[in-house]
Order: sequence, then structure tokens, then C-alpha cells
Amino acid sequence: MHKNKPKGPTPDIIRALPKVELHRHLEGAFRLETLLDLARKRNLVDLPLDDVEAFRRVVQMTEHDLPDFLTFLSKFRADWYSTLDDPRRVAYEAVVDAAKENIMYFEMRFSPEHYARKSGFAIEAVIESVIEGARQAADETGIVIAFLVTLGREKLDADEMKRYIKVCQPYLEHGVVGIDLAGDESHYPAELFTSVFKGLYERTGFKSTIHAGEARGPESVVTAVRDLDAHRIGHGVRTIEDEAAMELILERKTLLEQCLTSNLQTGTVQTLKKHPFPKFYKYGVRVTLNSDDPQIQQSDLNDDYTHATHLYGLGIEDLRTINRYSLEGAFQPEDVRQTLIARYDARFDAALRESEPAR
Repeated sequence: MHKNKPKGPTPDIIRALPKVELHRHLEGAFRLETLLDLARKRNLVDLPLDDVEAFRRVVQMTEHDLPDFLTFLSKFRADWYSTLDDPRRVAYEAVVDAAKENIMYFEMRFSPEHYARKSGFAIEAVIESVIEGARQAADETGIVIAFLVTLGREKLDADEMKRYIKVCQPYLEHGVVGIDLAGDESHYPAELFTSVFKGLYERTGFKSTIHAGEARGPESVVTAVRDLDAHRIGHGVRTIEDEAAMELILERKTLLEQCLTSNLQTGTVQTLKKHPFPKFYKYGVRVTLNSDDPQIQQSDLNDDYTHATHLYGLGIEDLRTINRYSLEGAFQPEDVRQTLIARYDARFDAALRESEPAR
């Protein structure tokens, strides 16, 4: 009789639960209507500005796109920006949208180089605009916000990255807590950036997260952890292919920022059922759930929670555990992490009480 009843928490309960987001790129979290507005302001005539659906196919993954890492990356354009109000606006909207997903702690990652590449903005001005917009929305919504600066492998060499990090130093006092190595892992392996990230925290106070084990194999994760001193790994999906890599992240308690929908669309996994997330979790790896690029993917964090519960059999308390992993791995001082965990548990328990009739 209940054969077709979905397993796990209902979508309403999932939406009501507080969440932590450690891996969401601002460049992949714009509203479609905002991108279209910015494109029209810039008169980007190579885009279909009068056809929303055609425009969507350029900037989002749709049914017309085969799952592929480089196709996914091609959706990121850098020619949207006319004034510094544009990055301020998109940062503001991204935090408002995160609040609608019940995200209570959000480490927003963004690439200053992305906003400056075509516009000529100063890097400092970009950072300040993003912080200003995000903080305004955080004040209005109650989200706790922090920032990671993303450095793109294919855009910057090691020396340029070091200069970017130096520019970022003053913003430690304004919530920039870490550096993210992202971009085309397949052609720019982690070892090219060892001199940038080895000892980064000791030199600068910035913690690091490295995209690894997504477009390359488990050796990329091993390099990121052993040679680049990664505090966290973005994705790390292919760690599962090598027992030594698994033992290393268990030994180091390295947190994996997992992004289910993204991994499907980039071709990192063939199907969501084949994603190694449940194997990591059962093995004791500190895994987290994140959205990556919701605008490009046409999904949000609630969608990935739904996939995890319905496909992998995760229950309510598993979601609490995963979010605790996220907060334990947040790039914050220990006292702040403990305060966030206590606040998370209180909100989690309140959400369960309020949803009791629906459970």
C-alpha cells in the first residue's frame, strides 16, 4: 500500500530545517533575471537578450547540455558588470536567497578576479562591494556570513595568486576567512600551486579549501591534503577510488564539501544513486552537503538534501550530524564554532517540534 511513498523527511520538513552552506560560489548563485538585466545594461549583443529561454540555455545547465565539467565551467561569464553596484547587488541577492533556503551560516566564496577581468575594477573595490552587499542582507535576514576568496587555476599563476592573497590580508578583519583554489583541475593540477598554499594559514591567517578529486583522481586529493595543507576539500568525490586516500582524510579529519547536483551535471558521477556520498558517510568521513552553483544548476540546497534523504536513506538525525560536521569545519575560531553549533541545535530542535504533525 505504501510502495510509492517517498522515504525520509518530507520536502516541507527539509525546507524547515536550518542548514549550513560551506561551498557556494557567488558567480554561480545569481538570479537569472539579474543576469539578464546586467546583460541588457551592458548591451551584450552576443547574447539573446530578448529571449529568456534562449538566454537561460547560455547561462544555465539545461536539458540541452550533456553532463561535462568544461561545459559546466563555460556557463561562467565575466562581462556582466557596469558599476561596482553590480557585484554589491548580486551578493545581496545571494544572501537573501540563501536565507529563503533556511541557511543559518554561509561561507560565501567569490572570485575578485572574475568581477575585475572585463570591468577594470580594482580588486579591493570588488571585495568591499561584495562584503557590503552580503552584510546588508545578512543584517536583514539574520544569516551569519563569512567569505572565501576564490582563485582560479586557469586565470592566475602561482605568483599572481600570492599577490591576490596579499591584497586580501586587510579583509581578515572584515570576515574574509579563507582562500579557495578552484577552476579547471583537469589541466591545472594542485601541485602547480604548492608554493601558494603550503603553510598559508601560518603565514597569513587564511585557512584553505582546495577543489580536488572532481575532474582528477584521488591523487589530486592526496596532493591537496599533504602538499598544499588543505583544511577542507571541495568535492573530493574520487577519493573513494583509493584506500590510501581514504585513510589519509580520515586520519587528518579532512572535511569534504560534497555537492550532489553539481557532481551530476559536471559528469563527475554518472547518476546520483552512484554518488559515493553515502559510502563516505558510513565510512566515517566528515562529509557535508552543499549547493555549489544553484543558478547554473537550477537547483538549491533543499534539492540536494532531498536527494540525500530519498536516495541514500538519510534520516533527520543524519542531517543534524552532517550540519554539525559543517560547523565543526567552519573557518571560525573554536568559540564561534561552538556558539554556532549550540544555535544550530536549538533551531533544529525547534523546527522538528513545529513540524511534528507533518512527520
